[in-house]
Amino acid sequence: MTTYTTKEAADILGVLPRTIQKKCKAQKIRKKDNKYLITDEHINEWSEQTNEPEELIYEEFTPEHYAKLQEVLGDYPKLLESLQDHRNQIDYLKKSLDKAHSQMDVLLNSINKSLQAIQQGNYLMAKKEQDRDQ
Repeated sequence: MTTYTTKEAADILGVLPRTIQKKCKAQKIRKKDNKYLITDEHINEWSEQTNEPEELIYEEFTPEHYAKLQEVLGDYPKLLESLQDHRNQIDYLKKSLDKAHSQMDVLLNSINKSLQAIQQGNYLMAKKEQDRDQ
């Protein structure tokens, strides 16, 4: 009996591996070494399911609803452009935050070095005073 990985099954059926994982989980397909045991029988069954024609849905619109739909569809390119602008802003802000994070790291390292130098200086001064007192 031939078994397939989720990726192999997905490639055969032309779907995403996640789709195969969902089918396996829904049908409670057995696992071995944490991998689903997908057989030719499963592939054939799923193949028949994906080849079934999709049911078409028809909906009637009133003239007012159709006009509103046309308006929304007309706004679609503007919305896509706005979405891209927002994505660009997010990318810019991510880069700015990364740069600020790097600067903070440099600043913290500098402060830590200064603190170490001060501690060493204080230690040396205390040691000198201790030596003088003895």
